[in-house]
Amino acid sequence: MAVKIVLVIGSVIFAALVAVFYSTSKGSVAYDTDSKAVNDEYDFIVVGAGSAGSVVASRLSENKDVSVLLLEAGKSDDEAAIKVPLAAATLVNTELDWKYRMDTDSGGLRYGRQIPLPMGKVLGGSSVLNWMMYVRGHPADYDSWADEGADGWSYKDVLPFFKKSEKYVGKRPVQKEFHGFDGPLPVSSDSVLSQAHQAFLNAGQDAGYKILDDYNGESMIGFAPTQFTIKGGERWSTARSFLGPASE
Repeated sequence: MAVKIVLVIGSVIFAALVAVFYSTSKGSVAYDTDSKAVNDEYDFIVVGAGSAGSVVASRLSENKDVSVLLLEAGKSDDEAAIKVPLAAATLVNTELDWKYRMDTDSGGLRYGRQIPLPMGKVLGGSSVLNWMMYVRGHPADYDSWADEGADGWSYKDVLPFFKKSEKYVGKRPVQKEFHGFDGPLPVSSDSVLSQAHQAFLNAGQDAGYKILDDYNGESMIGFAPTQFTIKGGERWSTARSFLGPASE
């Protein structure tokens, strides 16, 4: 009981400090979320302002000759805790989350439990709830899609678009031919590793795996420091990265 009380008090104090600091911080991105300011007609209507919808709406709006309406069932992403990477766990199962749960399963690893499946109900979607790790996926997966008939989806085809969206701001070296440096989505990496992080890398090496400087580079098989969608100590969701500039 004492442990639970300490944890609750600590969480309240942490949330209060976060709210005070970030509510007075500068550099916030503002965009129009007034549902009354809706025209009768639009050239494009994008349903869902999640990780994909925010990017699609932003790209469409680059053509100044067309009008774009982006619809989102959730609320705005202006809560203070959203910016704080460490507060990610406090956002799940709140009004920012659709609160989906997996179906019960009589066997396997779930043993009849209903496991939460967080899904963002907010501008930026699940990029507001996730743990901000920037992982593109294995190139072989993209190549397999192309082999099965999905023209234009090989890793060679999609890499230019990953680079176009990325703005690498990390201090750790990366393979520059695989990264972008002028896009809207900030990507960073820890310049100094904690003892626990270094021990994790050492354990991987002891198990026979390679230590990678950049798992979003030429090879993804191995152990490596993590890359994040974080800049200046703050989370950068797709809404903040793409919708902010698009609304200007």
